[in-house]
Parts: sequence; C-alpha cells; structure tokens
Amino acid sequence: MDPFETDSFAASVSTRCSGLLETIAIAVLTFALCVAVRPDEPMSVEGVFAWPLLAVILTALRYGFPLALLCAGILHGAAWVYS
Repeated sequence: MDPFETDSFAASVSTRCSGLLETIAIAVLTFALCVAVRPDEPMSVEGVFAWPLLAVILTALRYGFPLALLCAGILHGAAWVYS
C-alpha cells in the first residue's frame, strides 16, 4: 500500500460538497446582486440580456448539468418569492 495514495472516495465526496456549496453561493449572490442593481426587475427578463442566466451557464461549465439545474431552480424560486 502506497502511503501517498489518497482516499478517492473521500476526495470525491469533498469535491461534490464543495461544488454544491459553491452552486448555492453563486445563485444567492447573483440574485442579491441583481436585486441591488435593479430592484424593480431583478431577473432582467425584459432587458437586452438576462444576466442571471450567466450564473447558470458558468455553473454548468464548471460542475455540469445537475448543479446548473439546481442553480436555475434557486434563481427561479428566489424570483418567485421576491415578486
């Protein structure tokens, strides 16, 4: 047994937990920033570009579809509660 071998299961659990926490933080901070910039329309639906979607796209590129779907759901739920 190699003493420098890392436990792959523990490493993967740690990576998944940090990805989940980062996804939640990205969604919450994005919505807070959007509310601070445009409190009348935080999701910028009627604007030129819906900027909160950029958070979902970046999450998808970094962590994949399931966490991007979670990010989109958090943003959608926050917009629904806010309005």
